[in-house]
Formats: sequence, structure tokens, C-alpha cells
Amino acid sequence: MQPAPSIGWRLRVKLFVERFWQPTSACMMCMPGSLANAWSAVHWTIALRTGLVTGVVALLLSFTPVARLYPNRYGNALVVGAITALGDAYSHPNHYGFFHAEALLTGAVSAALAVVASFLLEERGRRVRAFWSSLRSRSRPAGE
Repeated sequence: MQPAPSIGWRLRVKLFVERFWQPTSACMMCMPGSLANAWSAVHWTIALRTGLVTGVVALLLSFTPVARLYPNRYGNALVVGAITALGDAYSHPNHYGFFHAEALLTGAVSAALAVVASFLLEERGRRVRAFWSSLRSRSRPAGE
């Protein structure tokens, strides 16, 4: 078995932050209840715990050969989806029908967020900046 690839601390901090916000957001979207529940402290505590567990596990995995999957957007999504599902299953009981359905849905949403973020935020948000620039140029009058 090959040793884990060398990843600097700056990249590990970025990895932790990404693995914290994506599962937290996914957990907030997938947790059942009304919109009023989205603002409750209990709801946020569960979502933040899911994000924290996922971020810590992702950080620990960065010291293993699994770290080779992080640079690939789909490998990264697979890892983040799997550890989000584990973190969600650990953080709270299932609220949906079958065994760990909520955790699996949360993991799938987190994986999707990871793929979308990789497309939008690569190269310092090149696609977002280009889109914003095109919107601004359309809104200006023709004479300017």
C-alpha cells in the first residue's frame, strides 16, 4: 500500500471548512419539519454536529490514502457523501421511513453540494465571476 499523499495544513483547513458547511447545509435541507424548525436551536445543533463530525472525519482521512480522492471532484463527492451519511446517522435518530433513510438522503445532498461547489468555486470562482460580469454588462445601458 502506498503512503498517503502529502497535503499541507492550509489545504487541510480548507478541507475541514468545506466538509463542515456542506454537510451542515445538507442536514438543514433534509431534516423534516416546517420552515419554523429550520430556525430552531435544536435543528441547528443537530446540523452543526453533523457538519463537525463530517469535518473531523474528513480531516482524519486526509492522513490516509483516501486523500488521493479529494482532488477529483467525483471522488471527493463520494467521500463527503459517505462520511456525511455516517455523521448524520451518528448525530441523531432517523426521522424517515426505512433504516437510515434520512442519513442516506443527507449524504446524497452533501455529495451533490460538493460537486456543484467544485464547479462553481474552482479557479477562485471563475464561473461565478464570469456569470456576475455578464449580468452586469447586460444591465448597463448601451451608451455607457
